[in-house]
This record gives sequence, structure tokens and C-alpha cells, in this order.
Amino acid sequence: MSSKLLARRSRDELHRVVHEELEEEEAWLFKIYAQKTYLDVDCISYLSVNRQAFSKERFVCNCTMFVPVITWGRVTSVLGLLEGIREEADREDDFLQLALAMIYLLEKKAGRARLVLPILRDEGGGHVSLREAVERLSGRGSGVNSERACGLLQGAGVKEEREKLLGYLRSVSVRDAVVRLLSCTSRGSLGLEACPEAVSGACGVYLVGKEQDVRRSAEEAGGMLKEHLVKELRAQIAGQVWHFEKHNPRGIEMLQVLRETKTYELLHEFFALRSIDSLDRLSAVSTMTSTSRARACEDCEGTCEGINRAKEAFYDEAVKAIGEMVRGCAEDERFLPLNTRLRVYRDDDVDGILALRSSNALETALLKTPAQCCIAFEGVIQLLFGAVMVQRMLEGTSIWITDPATNESLTPRTVQVSKVIDSFLAFLWGTLYLSAIVTCRYSTPLNAKRVLVGSGHLIVWLKIISLTSDFIQFDAKHAVSWPTGIGLSSFILIACVSIVLYFVHFMQHYAWIVVFVLQGAYCIRDGLTIRENIRPIFLVVGIICWIIVIVIVVKYSLSYRQTYKDLSAAMEGFEKTWSKVVSSSTDKLEEISREVLEISQKLGAWSRREGGLWERVRSRAMGKRASRYSVRSKKIRQESKSLEKLFEEAHEVSAAFQLWVSGWNPVGRTEHGKVKSCERAIQKTVRSYHRDPSCLTDLVRCTVVVKSVEEVLEWVSKVRSMSAVAAGLSGPMSEEKDEAAGRGGKGGRGDGVYLNITSIKNRYDRRYDLRACGGYRDLCICVEVGWTVNAKNGSCTFIPLKQWDETLNLRRHICEVQVLLEEMYTVKQHVHKEYVNFRNVLCQ
Repeated sequence: MSSKLLARRSRDELHRVVHEELEEEEAWLFKIYAQKTYLDVDCISYLSVNRQAFSKERFVCNCTMFVPVITWGRVTSVLGLLEGIREEADREDDFLQLALAMIYLLEKKAGRARLVLPILRDEGGGHVSLREAVERLSGRGSGVNSERACGLLQGAGVKEEREKLLGYLRSVSVRDAVVRLLSCTSRGSLGLEACPEAVSGACGVYLVGKEQDVRRSAEEAGGMLKEHLVKELRAQIAGQVWHFEKHNPRGIEMLQVLRETKTYELLHEFFALRSIDSLDRLSAVSTMTSTSRARACEDCEGTCEGINRAKEAFYDEAVKAIGEMVRGCAEDERFLPLNTRLRVYRDDDVDGILALRSSNALETALLKTPAQCCIAFEGVIQLLFGAVMVQRMLEGTSIWITDPATNESLTPRTVQVSKVIDSFLAFLWGTLYLSAIVTCRYSTPLNAKRVLVGSGHLIVWLKIISLTSDFIQFDAKHAVSWPTGIGLSSFILIACVSIVLYFVHFMQHYAWIVVFVLQGAYCIRDGLTIRENIRPIFLVVGIICWIIVIVIVVKYSLSYRQTYKDLSAAMEGFEKTWSKVVSSSTDKLEEISREVLEISQKLGAWSRREGGLWERVRSRAMGKRASRYSVRSKKIRQESKSLEKLFEEAHEVSAAFQLWVSGWNPVGRTEHGKVKSCERAIQKTVRSYHRDPSCLTDLVRCTVVVKSVEEVLEWVSKVRSMSAVAAGLSGPMSEEKDEAAGRGGKGGRGDGVYLNITSIKNRYDRRYDLRACGGYRDLCICVEVGWTVNAKNGSCTFIPLKQWDETLNLRRHICEVQVLLEEMYTVKQHVHKEYVNFRNVLCQ
């Protein structure tokens, strides 16, 4: 039998046997890649010379395990053909082209290739050893085959400059292209030297015995292939699912939908492997037809039919389930774009009365019935004022301009414009209060808030117009009597509304309390001074306003105390651990405080400079980019202001950042955290950051768990050695390189500085106010990192600060690291429910 025919028979037998071995794995194997069954005739063995280039490119693109058949001992064997390739006699060779392409993919992790397991066969009856055959190969690269391998890689989708790609391929000699496919552990038994280093993913070899028949060889080789291949594919699935569940925020929500629709077991791996995390992608799968799926598989050989049948059965079931999900979840807000979800968000997790005391009181109060009643009551008060004013105009002469000396209407009679405007303002204000409730119900809380805030600004300006009209109407000789003519009440009203607007914009959690205090005082003042028979009404209304204030304050105080008590009881372990720490490590705690204080002082100096009015005006006048410091939230912000973009960055860097921290972390262990959920991120943006998503600096977070305070101090020292403080936030990093390099250590000029500290909280400081955090103790630090993404495999490479300015396509994102003592970390796992209750009371 000719060697060529034997090679073809061996390949076909191997393909058939491997499918027999993998038959029990069919239930999950077909889920690995979309539109392509993993195993077909091109994905097992080497390609014969008759295969077309398209088949090679497809193989290079989709192959996870490279199984080259390496033969020697004859002129027509693989190594025999390679022996003829010399620098002076270069020629094409299919095996060499494919070997060069796969070496590149395996080393650079640029494709799906992860494993290589060569099958070795001596065709010369032992007359020539493998070592002798390998030594006869050229020690130089093949230009012709490097060109062809480069074309294969680019056809398979490798994103690399052609010259760089060719340079790498030409650096691999013909001999190395063979030897590097063999694992280092197997070379000793084959009589080969340990150099050069084996390619990444080399997992062994299978040597065909001299007397073995094709069937037996295929069965043994198939067993090895199955063991390594199934292990690798299962690891790939586990890795993809882990990343989807931990680091893809939209994916986390998609898995919630799968659990709610009871399709989790059927679809969770399928969704993770295809990153189905949006309604668009979900809809695309639901409309996939059997015809299109069949077309994707029609090039497979008959031996693949078992896998194809399992694939089709799964798709039929999956598409049906996904179609029902799309129809049932069309109105689900979790499928909306994140910026849209932020715009329509409704915070329903706050108590009805406490909604008037929340940090986002204008919106939350409009969602709860008790709070809505209070707001409606405020609107009715304004309508009452309007009605009184109209009654005065109809029954008396208050609508006319009067002589301040005689209190008689001037002749000819002239309408005092301010009186008309004031009555109109009262009705308008009351109507806007009520319309805000309606807007919240049928539109969004954000639009309702805009109605309320807009009405306040409108009232102030209309009142100013009203006063201006009085000044214009009154004769100059009566100017000395302007308080009588115009009314001190107008100035009082403008002052009161201005005070309320200040609280609305800067201290919103007190806004409604201030509203009802001032409204009550205004009503009581009118009740004591007006002469109409409605004085008791104003007195009662004023007292009710003050009662509402008392209810809000008392309710908040009681709720805070109760939830703090529940949280303290749940965190009893924290207190016990903390007491032991304080008694045994006071000096170390003080040392940590001094280290943190130095960082805090630098951050404070930067914040005061950036937050100053003059600096903000100057920066805007000079056309500089907006400051990264938020005056309202009092924190350094992310570079991007789009919630969608922030989550894209978090999805991209979360796993890489946490693995990177694990790599340099000097103490304890690193516990990986999930990306903050979209729901919680939106809630926090609305509650705490005035709907500014750039203030979210804890989307990506991890926890360093240590055993002692000494390890906390060691960790702080390590971070300081590789970090700058607030560098490059006001302008180019080049302006602050000296600061960035300040503690960079051995690298010189900050070569080892990768972290840019933007915030630090030391809850291990005994002077820290624990009322705001419920007794929780940790060290929390926010650091900005910069990275680039490898276009070939999607991996992230973190960049030192000094290179940020000149690095193309640099991404920047602020991440959070918590440092927690082991015993406190254990307690933390069991107090989440109490902490959420405490957080909702504070509306954080």
C-alpha cells in the first residue's frame, strides 16, 4: 500500500474512531461554536495536498486541537518532503504551512487553537531514527511557506501587520517547526534534545507501533485525543460561563431571566458561549431557521451526522424557548439600553414616608402614595392661596394701584400687574405640583422631577418680573413707600423659594423638610396677619405642614435606629474582631492611618484646586476638558460619562484586572468580585450621584483578604510603591510624570507605576465615623488603570502611567479594591440582607 493511500486511510479511520469515542459527549460538544460543529474531516488530521486553501483557512479559524501526522523514513514521508526544503531550493509544503500557522496561533493565543498532539509514524522500518530525520531538516526558515502561512492566518482573521507576521514566521526554521510541536516531556523517549522550547499547548505525542494495524492505532490515538480535547473544551465552557456570570453585567441579568423562565439548564451555556446579553442578540437567535442552520453544516462528512443531529435537535428546542422568551420579555426593562434604563428608572425600594427624606427625594417621593399625598397637599395649599387672592380682587380694590398716603385707588384706575401675576402664580404652582405626580405616573420620575424643579425656577423669575412691573408702574414720588406698595411678602417668597432650590440642588435629602417648614411658617404668618375669615384655615394648614416635618424626622430616626440595631447585631463578629485588633495592634493601626492620611491630603489638595470656582471658570474659558472632579458628589469621576460605555469598559477589564491584582498582591488572597449589577449601578447613580454615572467608581471591584493588620500595612506599602495620586486627571500625564514616578522605585521615572489613586477610605481608623457604614471596617481604595486590548485574542495589557499619553487606543477605568481581615470577611458574607435594609434607609 502506498504511503499516500495509507495516510488517507489512517486519517479517515482516526476521524471515525474519534467520533465513536465522542459519541457520549454529543449532548454538549456541538454547543462550543456557533454555526460550526467542532469536529469535521478538516479538524482532526493533517490536510492532504488536494485540499483547497479555503479548507485550510477554515481549519485554522475553527481548530481547537491540532493533530498533525508526522511520518519519516521514506522520501515521500512528511519529514522526507521537508528535507528537500533548503534556502537555495525553497518550495511549498502543505504540512509546513499549516505547522507555521498553528505555532503562531498557539504561541500568541490569537485564535481558538489551544492544544497540539502529534501522531508519529515510522514508515522506514526503523532504518532511520526520528532524531536523524529531524537533524536533516534545515535550520533556516522557508520564505515561500512563510508567505503561504501568512496568507492562511490573515484569511482566518488574524489582525496583525503583514510585515510583523512574516517576520515571526520566517524566524521559525523548518526543523523548529517540527520539533516545537513535540512536548518537552516526550522528547527524551524519542531521543530528541529539549531545545527549542515546545509550543504552548503541546500535550504529548502518540507513537504508532511498528506492527500495529490502522484500526488499533486509531483507537489508541482517539482515546488520547478524546481525553485532552474533552478536558480542554470543558475548561473553555467553564471559563466562558464564569466570565459571563461574573464579569458581564448584562449577562448576569440575562441569566436571571433564564431562571425566571425556567430555561436556565437548557440555555445558560449556550448564552454564555455566544455572549447573548441583549434583546437584539436574543431576537437574532429566535429567528434562526432550520434552513440556515443546515446550510452551515452541509459540508460535513457522514461520520459527523450524530453530532449534527444532536445540534439540530437542540436548536429546535432552544429556538422555540428563546422565541417565547422574546415575546414574554419584550417589555422587560432589563433588555433596554442602559442609558435608557437610567432615564426611566423608578426607585421603589424606599419607605413611603422616608421617600421624603431620601438623597433623591424629589423622584422617590413622587413614587410613593404617602409622599404623593404630602406633595398633593402642598399643591392644594398653593391653589388655596390663589383662590384667596382672586377673592380679594373680586370683593375689594386690591387689584388697583393705590396711593400710599390715602390708600385710595389712583385716578385713572390702573391695574396693578403684580396682583394679577401673583394669583396666576399660585394657581400655576399648585397645578405644577399636581401635574408632577401625574407625570411620574405616566412618564418617568426624572421628567416629574424636572417639572418640580422647573416650577421653582419659573416661580422665582415670574416673581421677579412681578416686582419689576410694580417698580415701573409706581410713580417715582412713591418709591420711598415701596414695601407698602409692592409687598414685603414678594421678597420673602423669592428668598424662601431660593433656599428650597439650594437644598434641591445640593442637599436634596433635606429639601422636602425645608419646603414644609417654610410653607408652614408662611401659612401661620398669613393666618396671624390677614383679616379674612379664613385665618383659622391657614393656621391649621401651617400646623399640618409642621406635623409632616415632625413625622418625617421621627420616622427616619426610628427606622435608622432599628436598621442600625439589626445590622449591629448581625455584625457582632465584626465588633469582636475589631476589639481584638485594637487591643493588640494599636501602633500598626496608627501607622496605616498615617500612610492613608498622606494620600488623603494629596487628594484633598487636588480636589480643592479643581473644585474651586475660579479654576472651573478658568478651565472653561481656556477650552480645557471638563474637570474630573464632581463638586456635587465630591469625588473624582470616571473619564466616560456614558453608563453604556462604563459597563463596556467594566466587562472588558474586570477579569483581567482581578487576575492582575492576584499576580502582584503581596499578602493574603484575592477574592474576585462580580461586576456591579446594572440595577444596583443605576440605583446608586440616581440616589447618590444626581444621575451622573461617571461617579460610579466601583463597577469593577475585588477584595484582598488578609490575616492581620500587619498585612494590611504591607499591602498599603506595596500599593504606594506602584501608584501615583490623582495624576493626569486635569491634563496630559506628561505634566505630572514626576509625581507619578515619585514612589515608583527601581524602575526609574515611574516604570513600575501602574495605579492612579483617586479615592481612599480607611475604616480601620478609630476616628472614622461608623454611623454612615453600620460598623463596617475595611480599607477601600479606588485606582485608575490604563490598558490596551490585544486585537488577536482580546486580552488586556496594563500600561504604566508614564506611557499613557503616547499609547494608542488606551482605555482608562477606575476600579475598587477592598482590604479586609479574614474574620471580618467571613462575617460579611452573612449580613447582606441587613446591610441592604440599612442602605435603603439612608437611600445610598
